[in-house]
Amino acid sequence: MSDNLQKDDFRNMLPEGEREYYDKLSESDKELLEKEYPRVYLKDGALVSIPEDIYWQAKTVYWEARGTDEDTKEAIAWAIKNRRDAGRYGTTYRDHFSSKAKIMDDNLLRGELSKNDQERAAWEESVKYAIESNILIPTADPTHGATHFLTPKGMKRFPSWTKTLPEIDVKTVEDEIFRFWIEE
Repeated sequence: MSDNLQKDDFRNMLPEGEREYYDKLSESDKELLEKEYPRVYLKDGALVSIPEDIYWQAKTVYWEARGTDEDTKEAIAWAIKNRRDAGRYGTTYRDHFSSKAKIMDDNLLRGELSKNDQERAAWEESVKYAIESNILIPTADPTHGATHFLTPKGMKRFPSWTKTLPEIDVKTVEDEIFRFWIEE
């Protein structure tokens, strides 16, 4: 736990329904939760631990798509998985995205999740789609193998790769929210 986040502060940032479960945890489980949150978090009274690689994917989905609907989060999770599977940028989710300072900062993520239930719901959806994209068969991929994505909002110019890679029409995501490409 960060030095500036005290035990009571941590407890108070949990959703009200989870606080009673927190109070019943052993001291060692409380310490684990406080140290590893949000990779380890309380859900319906149980401690949930996300595997490290899935955690990095979920963090990326959260930061890229937290204000979007579930279909968009699902598509982003698949595109991230496809990019990792392509192998050009390393073999783990962390290899791909660790250069983004925002994604690296667990304290920033903790702060966002403590704001309100909407942020926690966005986090839980991000975790859900990160897990599903890794256990479902590829035919479930709504992006049809997309490895790149961007949100066109506020962009004056698109990156050069958008001109050379084939664009994928992801029917569940509006083009003005996110657009997708595949590296063949």
